[in-house]
Amino acid sequence: MNYDIRHDEQSRKYTAHADGQEVGLLTYYPVGEGVIDFTHTYVPPEHRGQGIAEQLVEHALDETIERGLRFRASCWYVDAYVRRHTRYQQAFAHA
Repeated sequence: MNYDIRHDEQSRKYTAHADGQEVGLLTYYPVGEGVIDFTHTYVPPEHRGQGIAEQLVEHALDETIERGLRFRASCWYVDAYVRRHTRYQQAFAHA
């Protein structure tokens, strides 16, 4: 299933939606010139195991790179995702 992923820049978060309901969240904060830090990924227990977090993180990372930004990953899930998907390594701003 493809989820409707929305970026709320003012609130510094990405959300995934299915059937009008929020089913996932990824938060971030700017940490320097052109660098953001992904801090937390959350999918409620009843929605886990459906690939929501993966789609959410992939969308956010792709958009981050398209915007010419680099990123850090305080969130363990984002960190693990980036280590498994080497195409993101170039934009990964190791702390």
